[in-house]
Amino acid sequence: MQAGVYFMSKEAEDAAKWQMFEKYKALKARRSALSDQAAEIGNKLQSLGTQLATGPSHLSARDEKVISLSRHTGDPGRVFCTAEEISFSKITSLLQDIDRTSTDLDAVESRLKAAGMEV
Repeated sequence: MQAGVYFMSKEAEDAAKWQMFEKYKALKARRSALSDQAAEIGNKLQSLGTQLATGPSHLSARDEKVISLSRHTGDPGRVFCTAEEISFSKITSLLQDIDRTSTDLDAVESRLKAAGMEV
């Protein structure tokens, strides 16, 4: 007699595979959305760096939380970036979330492959 052997019906097995596939799709979409957020922050930082390197006189600090871009003296300018958008804590939290999501995605993908499904 074998211990720990579990049999499930074909319907139950298919339902479990479908549930894993749905989780895989959700995790893949989440990682994509997080990557888009990271790219947005990266683009903002790159633009800020370029502006600081080439035309810092067009930047002004409205307060400790907002940097504005103006074309001439006296122009209040438009909001270029906020402290929240480029905060170190936001970036590290985002990177940790991407890492967790990628780890979860890899685990689900491995389970799907073990169940005979290619993704």
